[in-house]
Amino acid sequence: MELVKKVEEPERSEILKEATEGITYTPSKKTINFTDTKSLLTVENNALYEAGQLGIINGYEDGSFKPYNNVPRAEVSAIIYRWMNLLKERNIIN
Repeated sequence: MELVKKVEEPERSEILKEATEGITYTPSKKTINFTDTKSLLTVENNALYEAGQLGIINGYEDGSFKPYNNVPRAEVSAIIYRWMNLLKERNIIN
């Protein structure tokens, strides 16, 4: 992760394109209310918005998301737990 956050445009966009090849996604013009995500790509902001709307992520108390910080295991565990519960609620998994 450390390597990816140091990549500048246009290489960063190329990496995103490669990573999402074959994935159909229509970006919306939604915005999120995090105070520190203006430097992110539109697709990244849209993904954050959608994850926030679904209750998978919620950011920090100061309104930030801290997109370039390392993520502690506890936060990753919380995200996975919320995501799995969402999939169970929608009968996608048992």
